[in-house]
Amino acid sequence: NSVNLPDINLYKDSNTIRLTIINKNNPGVISYITDIFSSYNINIQQQVNKSQDEIAYNIFDLESFPDNNKELLEKLDNNNDIIKVRIIS
Repeated sequence: NSVNLPDINLYKDSNTIRLTIINKNNPGVISYITDIFSSYNINIQQQVNKSQDEIAYNIFDLESFPDNNKELLEKLDNNNDIIKVRIIS
């Protein structure tokens, strides 16, 4: 199944780690994501969120990201509203 994502752009600072997240457009998802970042002491330098119907697309530029990030990624993946997480360094 193909999903048409909203068109968004965000200039990337070369000193950040970029995470993209596709999720269901439901209340509390962004809060869930940012709470996880906060629990790992990760600061969000910039972010953009855009929704289209039932799907939302997010770009997060993070000031740091743990080398051992398996647990953090599992926490994101364990939320039924989160469809896909991708790291773009």
